[in-house]
Amino acid sequence: LSLMLLAFPLSTWFFLRQANPGQDSVALWGLVATHNIFFLLAFLNFYVAICFSFLALGLWLKWLARPRPLLWLGATAAMTALYFSHLIAFAITGIAVTGYGVMAHFRHEPGAGER
Repeated sequence: LSLMLLAFPLSTWFFLRQANPGQDSVALWGLVATHNIFFLLAFLNFYVAICFSFLALGLWLKWLARPRPLLWLGATAAMTALYFSHLIAFAITGIAVTGYGVMAHFRHEPGAGER
């Protein structure tokens, strides 16, 4: 339980450093959200999955910025751990990755807005 209480703010901080660099102070909200309803009602597998979700998304964003085999293996391992910890959190993470991919596709579409 103690490791999970540390894992949530640390994984949130790692994700936010990749998603929004320079705004590390926003990660302090991870400390406030540590005692959320999932922890208080002992939904520990979902709580662990939330930590794995932030870790996997952070590793994935880091890999997108600079592809390296070790980052790809880390992101794959985190996604696999996420899959085995809770399927709903895995689906939510998949929706986030898909949404990011769709938005990136439309943002970099050649010819869009050029005249």
